Amino acid sequence: MTKAVVIGGGISGLASAYFLSQKMAPGDITVLESSDHFGGTIKGTQFGLSRVETGPDSFITRNPSAVELIEDLKLSDDLISPATSSAFIYSRSRLHPIPGGTVFGAPSNFKKFWGNSLLSKTGQARAALEPLLGRAKIDNDTTVGSFSKKRWGKEVTENLIDPLVGGIHAGSVYQLS
Repeated sequence: MTKAVVIGGGISGLASAYFLSQKMAPGDITVLESSDHFGGTIKGTQFGLSRVETGPDSFITRNPSAVELIEDLKLSDDLISPATSSAFIYSRSRLHPIPGGTVFGAPSNFKKFWGNSLLSKTGQARAALEPLLGRAKIDNDTTVGSFSKKRWGKEVTENLIDPLVGGIHAGSVYQLS
């Protein structure tokens, strides 16, 4: 009789246990979690009168495996489509629109990017230097945070890229590579 142990009860561990359960008896699968709850960084909290997701609150529907998992779990009817295509980042006690001219927070069009409320003028000027840096040398395991900090500076990395990429992948860009 085959048994399996899944280390971690975050979304990856729970999805792994679910897929194992398609091939094995559920009693043969053990999920070990070190924190006081399952779900990893997926959780919510009360914020005033509203419930707010404090971890990743969405997934990219272009990812067929995520969509298939939602369908397999019969959760399709629970999905909520965004009411708007606008997105914001909460910083310094207020919501800031995600600047135009960015791709996952990385500046791609400085004309649209300039003048945003998330970054200081110094931070925006530092980001504008990126095209002058030449081709980047990437080590085998460079983190997204390390790479983006070298390319666009600390402010872009911490105020834009980390909230967006870190939010999607449920982790710090200094841990993602």
